Parts: sequence; C-alpha cells; structure tokens
Amino acid sequence: MDRKLRLSLVVRMAVAVVTLGVFSVVYAVFTGVVITAILSGVVAWIAIHAVDAAMSIPRLSAALPLPDWSSVLFAVGSLALFWWTLRYLKDGLGRSRNPEYDPDAFGGYADDVYDFANPEYEAPPVWKRVGVLFCFLGSLYELVVESIVAVELVLTSLFTTPQLVVGLLALGFLLGIRFFVRGVKGTIRSLQKRTISDAVPADEVDPNLDGTIGRLARQANVPAPTVQVTPRQRPEAFTIGSGPDALLVVSQGLLDVLPDDELEAVLAHEVSHLANGDSRVMAAALAPIVYAEELFESDSADFTDLFFIVPRTIIYRIGQFGVAVLSQGREWAADAGAAELTGSPSSLASALVRLDDRHSVPTQDVRRATDAFAVLDVVPPTGPAGHDWPFRTHPPTRARVARLQRLADEMESA
Repeated sequence: MDRKLRLSLVVRMAVAVVTLGVFSVVYAVFTGVVITAILSGVVAWIAIHAVDAAMSIPRLSAALPLPDWSSVLFAVGSLALFWWTLRYLKDGLGRSRNPEYDPDAFGGYADDVYDFANPEYEAPPVWKRVGVLFCFLGSLYELVVESIVAVELVLTSLFTTPQLVVGLLALGFLLGIRFFVRGVKGTIRSLQKRTISDAVPADEVDPNLDGTIGRLARQANVPAPTVQVTPRQRPEAFTIGSGPDALLVVSQGLLDVLPDDELEAVLAHEVSHLANGDSRVMAAALAPIVYAEELFESDSADFTDLFFIVPRTIIYRIGQFGVAVLSQGREWAADAGAAELTGSPSSLASALVRLDDRHSVPTQDVRRATDAFAVLDVVPPTGPAGHDWPFRTHPPTRARVARLQRLADEMESA
C-alpha cells in the first residue's frame, strides 16, 4: 500500500470517528432523555398515587408499633422470604428422596428430575404445600406494599427534589448509553443472521470456490474464511466477521455473470477486506445507523413527527457521511490489495465494469439489512443504498477502473 493511500485512510478514519461519534452520542443522549422521562413518570406516579395507596393498604409495618423506617426492614425481609419460597417451589415443593425406593424395582428409573411421577421422590404433605404457597403469596404482597413505602421514605430522607431530578437524569443517561450499546451489538448480530439466512456452503454450489479462497487467504496471510452462496440473482460479494470466524458471502448471480479470472479478482478484493479488518470496522460503523433507523422507523406521519424529522434527518445524514467517507477509503485499499494478490489489476477492472452494468434498482422487496450490507458489497447498487455524493459508499466505478489501469501499467513497466 503506497504512502498516499495510507495517509488517505488515516484522514478518512479520523473524519469517520468524529462524525459517527457525534451521531452515536446524539442518539444515545436522545435515548437517555426518553428513559429519564419514563423514570420521572414512574417516580412521580409512585409519589402521588402508589404511596398513598400503599399507606392505606394493611401491612405489617403499620400494624405493629414501629417507626416508619421499619418498612425498609420489612421490605428486605419480604424479599428474602419471597426468594426462598420461589426457589422452594421451583425445586419441586421440596420433595425428598424416598428411603424405601429401589431403582431396580422400577426398571432403573433413577432420574434426579423432580417429578411427581418419579417414584424416587416422595411428595411433601398437603399442609406443607399449602403453607409454602401461602408464604409465597404473602411475601409477594408484603414485598410490593412495603417496597413502595420504603422507596418513598428513602428518597425523601436522602435527597431533596433538585438532587432527585439530577439523579434521575444521570441514571437515565447511563441507561440510555447502555441500551444504545446493547442495541448496536444486537443489530450487528441481526444483520449478519438475516443477510445469510438463505445461504448454503460453497462446496454445494461450486467445489472450486473453497480452494480459490484458501489460496488467496494464504497469500494475504489471513485465516481462510468460510464461504457461502446465496441464491440471490443480484451479483453480490461481501465479507462478515473477522479472523477464524470470518464469512465470505457470494451470490449465485455473481457466479453466473463473471468468468473465472474476474471472479478470482472479486474474491481477492474480499480477502483484502479481511486482511485490512474492514468487515469488522464497517459493521461497527454501520450498526448505529441501522439501529437508529429501525428505532425511529414509523409508517405513520402524525403531527409529532414534524418536531423530530428535521433534527433526525440532519443527524442521520451526518452518520451516513461518516460511513461513506470510511467506506470509500476501504474500497480503494481493497482494490489495491486485490491487484497485488492476483497480479492482474485489469481482471478486477473488467469485473467492476461488468458488475456496474448489471446493478440496478432491485425489483424485489429488499430489506434494510440487505441494503445496509450493500455498503460492504464490491459494487453497490444504484438507488437508495448506493447514495449520491457526499453519501456515496463506494468510489465511482470509472475512477476505480482508471486507477486499476494505472496499476496495470506500472506492473507492466516494472
């Protein structure tokens, strides 16, 4: 990789980190505000309605001549009793082993599963079952009532109203960040699963694919990825994951349209992505965009949408710009890597031209997950997933072909 390309990748990575960082922080803060509002509503409801109701309902701490703070002790005790009875019920109502049980006499039925049909265990007496069930329901009732009163007493004694508001804001933002990170990770897993849901192992379609990928992976000094083929007729090739868990996906349409030398060049392009760690980086960059899109997706256009559509569009475009800047640099580097692996830049150039001619707006219903992973494809589709400048995820095919031709000329002159 030449110095100019390395410098370009560093600059693009910096721009992407800043833009995607702003995007993620804004959406995490928005999630935190929503959670804070929910927490505030819950606390307000408890303070206004639940506490008054709990005060009027009979409970042990009110029936005994004890101070108000005893509700905290009763809440803790009720929780312990509730947990114990719950475990007791889950363990089969405490059935004990039958000392008169002979496994051989029952055909070797010596399973340790708590089951009334299992003769190895004898059921407890009825009074014990009723007593445990009564303790379970009583502890649950006492836990709910005493906890409401205890929470109100603790909050009012430890915090003033301004302190409580600040605490709710801090808790809401922390939970918002937590939920956003979990949602992003879940989106990455969901994208991967949905994109390859219809794929089959490569050896069931073309027995030569695994051998070609293995050779290219050895040349690039990376573990050979698992290769799968999807039945989609649109020519596609992209990688998911990294290291020994990497997966290279090609479509049946790609195998049908490309001759062997061009197919090898496209596969080398994808192996170069693995060598550069692009699939991991791009999946991490894409996930917040797709997660936010799914989170705020709505088919209805009510009046409240007008308050969110402008800021949402601005922030969403910032995220798309960060992905586009990062993706274009990665494609330049993968093209150079493929030319180096195959020694034939012209093969990749002709493949790009052929695929660019074949790609058009899909006629079938394409899910957002497929559109999102089109960013990882060797040539993006035209239409919404391809985007226009400055949101174009791939360099123009004409510019990529011109650069590959220059690389071919340099190889010939060398």
